[in-house]
Amino acid sequence: MSGSKGRLATTRRSPASLKAINTGSVVHMTDVRRKRGTMQDPVAIGWKIERSSRDRIAAMAAAAGVSASEFVERMAVHTESELTKHGVPSWMPPKDRNGELPINGT
Repeated sequence: MSGSKGRLATTRRSPASLKAINTGSVVHMTDVRRKRGTMQDPVAIGWKIERSSRDRIAAMAAAAGVSASEFVERMAVHTESELTKHGVPSWMPPKDRNGELPINGT
């Protein structure tokens, strides 16, 4: 299908920006994007993650009806509510702190 309204599931677009719409025997993919101009100070992230992680994030974002970038932003805000006194999410494995000296404020 050529056109910007819908794309076949075989599209080359990133799964992070696509949402599946089942219209019977063919599953079409449509872009899930924010409205232009709604982001403040947008930046491109230069991180590399495993493809399977990216695909899981894309699937969760699509299920929530948001873009992958919006999903990651909301996940970061949510994670801030779970930080330890060291500023680490409570679900992260503890860091080995053997050999560190305590820093006491004076």
